[in-house]
Amino acid sequence: MFIYCIHCLSTGKKYIGSSSDFDRRIYHHFLPYYFEECNTPLKKDIIKYKPEMFVYGIIEEVTEEERFEKEKYYMSKYNTIEDGYNMRIPIKSKGEYYLKHQEKIREYQREYQKKYRQKKSRKEYMKEYYRKRKLKN
Repeated sequence: MFIYCIHCLSTGKKYIGSSSDFDRRIYHHFLPYYFEECNTPLKKDIIKYKPEMFVYGIIEEVTEEERFEKEKYYMSKYNTIEDGYNMRIPIKSKGEYYLKHQEKIREYQREYQKKYRQKKSRKEYMKEYYRKRKLKN
């Protein structure tokens, strides 16, 4: 596993990423330039400033277990979320995020249900639906 950095010489912005195959990952970052596809600030700037205005390299080789913590560390060190190309802090998976914030998510779901769910049975909903439908016709 590698932690790498892509640096734009024109803007000074940086992108921090991690990958097990550095060359393939860099290739995919710069591929939009040749097909004019862009959906992220980094890719838009690659098209705008040309690949020649970017330098990239490996910052550190890490283990799989260290990967996300080191990536977060370097994102924080170079402030790449607020003043760079990173759009979010990496997490291992959505499942990990859910487990970490499980109680907050459940509380939000309970509040949402209290606020928006009405106390009607399915039968009552169906009666109301057909009544409204008859009025329209």
